[in-house]
Amino acid sequence: MSNLQMANKSFLETIVELYRLAGRPALPLRPIDIELKICHSETATNLINFLLANSIFSKQIRELEIDDEEYEESKLPVSWNKLHISLALPNDGISRFHDSIEQLIKYNSLSEGVFPCDFYIIDIDYYSKDQYRPLLIEKLEKICNLISSLSKLAQYHDRKSIDGSSRLVFIQSLEGKSSTAIITPSISLEILDCEGNDYSIADLLQDGALQSDIVHIDERRGIFRNTLVEFFNENSYEFPDLIKKWNTFHSAYDSNLSVYLSGFHFHKARKDVASAEIEFSEKVSKSLSDLTSKVLAIPVSVIASLGMWKLKEFSDQSLVFIGLVLTSLMLHILIMSQRKQLKRISHARKLVFSPFEKKITRYPQILRSEIELAIESLTNNERFTSRILVGFYFLSWLPVFIGLIIFYLKI
Repeated sequence: MSNLQMANKSFLETIVELYRLAGRPALPLRPIDIELKICHSETATNLINFLLANSIFSKQIRELEIDDEEYEESKLPVSWNKLHISLALPNDGISRFHDSIEQLIKYNSLSEGVFPCDFYIIDIDYYSKDQYRPLLIEKLEKICNLISSLSKLAQYHDRKSIDGSSRLVFIQSLEGKSSTAIITPSISLEILDCEGNDYSIADLLQDGALQSDIVHIDERRGIFRNTLVEFFNENSYEFPDLIKKWNTFHSAYDSNLSVYLSGFHFHKARKDVASAEIEFSEKVSKSLSDLTSKVLAIPVSVIASLGMWKLKEFSDQSLVFIGLVLTSLMLHILIMSQRKQLKRISHARKLVFSPFEKKITRYPQILRSEIELAIESLTNNERFTSRILVGFYFLSWLPVFIGLIIFYLKI
């Protein structure tokens, strides 16, 4: 064992290792002192020397005998066969030797969500830093973490005047009415015997570091609190019932969350449909308004074509006719450009509304009707605009037709 590893050992950890080296002799209930008989080994030598070298730990050595002789030096001899050591055990907190897990869970700190990091349980030979963890210890830590998460999610904390145990206050506010659930966490062997549950949702919701990583985090916390209040008040449950029926509670939370998200997606889809409808309506209207000022040249061209009737010289008539052809050709090109723009708008509209059409059977009837109406209105508007542009095609060449007719009549 390296010097660094030895230096990081706690007093309790050192005693546990010595206790195990001594073969775990029987101890009285809630032991205050411990007497150990240990045979020579390098590990035992290192551990005893570590205690002797520490000014605080060495004060807890009541008696030390090496090979049946009292020993008072600050370091063990190089050669020895057996030793007898009497130590005072830590007994002023949770970091101590516990007879059983039942004794451990009586400490209030566990019911406040604080899982101890340094303790030893005699009957199951478990130390908190052991790699192997009994199932009961895993369950106990999970429940402590749950209590800690609930403490952070609670709106208020209160303490009973009699035993000072913490009470968590959750408030539900719905439609102007509020109700309260007061939860007093407590840990017992009964709830440790329950099947292991996954409490990760509570830990996830209370973690401030994930504030921006979870969609609707504040709403999810509110739904969790409301579900908790309903769960306790409607069934007159206590904290142990939450552990026993955690899966039922989790299902109720998931159901309430689904209802909220369905409503959110409904309003979001409705808003997206309305925005898309307005956007494409404006684009179609713009395609006509951009052309309006240009098609005003058609009446002017018609008047010019009628004026050819008064011209006597063929050269004058030809010059006017060429001007009419050029004007009509430019208008034709402009109208063609607008028709292509209309096709692009129609294609974009189909791309935007395609996801809504694919999921239309999943939407409520009211949203389904609004989507169908929006698609029908936009399609009709595009069809109407297309017909107007076709009409403009004809009108753009009308002055040329009139000019040809006049040419023909004057021959």
